[in-house]
Amino acid sequence: MLSACMVDQMACDEALAILKPEHFYSDANRRIFDAILELIQERTAPDLVSVAAVLRNRKRLDQVGGTPYLAQISDATPAVANVGHHARLVLNAARIRRACALFQQLAAESYSSITDPAAWLQRCEAAVYLATLDDSEKRSTAATYRQIANETYQMSVEAARAKTTTTGYRTGFRELDEHVGGWAAGDLWFVAGRPGQGKTAWSLQSGETVARENGVGVIMLSAEMARHSLMQRSLSRDAAIPNRNVRLGRMDREQWTSLAKQAKSIADLPMVVDDDRNLTPMRVRSKVRRRLAELRAEYGQGIKLGAVIIDYVQLMSADQQYDTRATELGAISRALKIMAGEFECAFIVLSQLKRGEKGKSKRPELSDLRDSGSLEADADVVMAIHREDAYRQPKEERDGLAELLVLKGRNSGEGCHVVEFDGRYTGFYERSKSQPEAADFSDYGDPPGGDDWRNR
Repeated sequence: MLSACMVDQMACDEALAILKPEHFYSDANRRIFDAILELIQERTAPDLVSVAAVLRNRKRLDQVGGTPYLAQISDATPAVANVGHHARLVLNAARIRRACALFQQLAAESYSSITDPAAWLQRCEAAVYLATLDDSEKRSTAATYRQIANETYQMSVEAARAKTTTTGYRTGFRELDEHVGGWAAGDLWFVAGRPGQGKTAWSLQSGETVARENGVGVIMLSAEMARHSLMQRSLSRDAAIPNRNVRLGRMDREQWTSLAKQAKSIADLPMVVDDDRNLTPMRVRSKVRRRLAELRAEYGQGIKLGAVIIDYVQLMSADQQYDTRATELGAISRALKIMAGEFECAFIVLSQLKRGEKGKSKRPELSDLRDSGSLEADADVVMAIHREDAYRQPKEERDGLAELLVLKGRNSGEGCHVVEFDGRYTGFYERSKSQPEAADFSDYGDPPGGDDWRNR
């Protein structure tokens, strides 16, 4: 590989895109590659004479074996066309050595006094992931206009054949999906709203629709609500039983039967909820990997990750200290955007809005995103949920409407889509569809006997 670098400039460029000096095990080879790198930065061809001159100036020539060793490398008659493959062989060997060193360090630490085993194990997992990460295996980051034009045209052809109006996964709200294209891989969404507007309910409902209609995995990281509370909301909505009655178990026999039926149906969705309250970008990355492995173990290894929902960003902490909360949230936002690309799925991140000023309209604006303007900058889509009913007095008439406000759409522009909201089931519904009606009953039945609700 070093021989190819000293013979062919393009081969050298290809190797430099993959390797760094520290990837070499031999000290001599590491110093030679470092000299090649310096010559490239100075725009000088890294041939035998120039590499020897750099090493001589650094008083390192004798330490690498002198000119005889350089000549031996230069005369190796390399296969220049395979330099990329050879560079990856060097990189993979470096990754193995790095992992071995880390394992030895962790093994040594494990015999010391560990006061918080859970935190230590979490750090171990993150360290192993970083130590074995190989950025060179990611997708190509560049292409010519000829390639891009052809690929883009084919994407349009495929979309036309599929007769689809979206490029991502449908959320179940037709107008919104057609506007922004659904939940697309690599997109970062911020779903914003003031308390009680329905951010969690909408995201959970949309995530279930994505999982149900596309057969893809959805992971929800809930730093606010417990997983059983989220499930009660879903069952209430699907079974058309008021949420309060589901929580208290106050249902007649027909409703118990409906609840069991919906519980059996929803159990088949490839979704997982993690209600850990302590979320940082590093822990999010770790949890997504682990929860995806659990989904594949439960629903099949071929399942693809469609979306990650995080509730909500203001409850997250950064992996390191920052001077201001705005800077910290900016680092978190950027990390989540990078993760959306790494996992090739949509990241749907909930966000609080600033408290409305007195005398000012409660209708959200983009500037109302709380604590950091970086959220707006990093997002592909910023959507706010607004329900005027939430601000009306108990005796005032309510219209049951909710606005899905697209405040930013990187590829779609702004827009407003009106849907209906029913607080009994904490569910959102398109206006063209009738909402479910809860039974009006005065007597409550006992739950059916037996533990096997799936068969009832």
